[in-house]
Amino acid sequence: MEVFQRASRDWIKNEVLRSVIAVMTAEPSNYFLTRQPAPFTTIVKELDTLSNTTRIDVYKLLSYLACSVNYVPYQELVTLAEIVAMTTDALLMRLTIHHGAAAGIHG
Repeated sequence: MEVFQRASRDWIKNEVLRSVIAVMTAEPSNYFLTRQPAPFTTIVKELDTLSNTTRIDVYKLLSYLACSVNYVPYQELVTLAEIVAMTTDALLMRLTIHHGAAAGIHG
């Protein structure tokens, strides 16, 4: 996820995220090959700075992990809950509720 963190433009971050999603959906067990605990926490921490399109892809990734891989991304969800609890950004809250509940991707 270092490439995501180092990207200076949101469209680059979005492309990195979409590539990660493509790898994960190609084979659900790919998530476990990352060999690092909570690999997407850094992405979730940046949620309030990302474009709406990238935010939606973050929700899709988390939803995919929970629904298709049958793995609850605990640390990522804790981080998301902390961000939502502290935010005054109405759009972020709406996106979280709408896409967090409805997001889903199927490989």
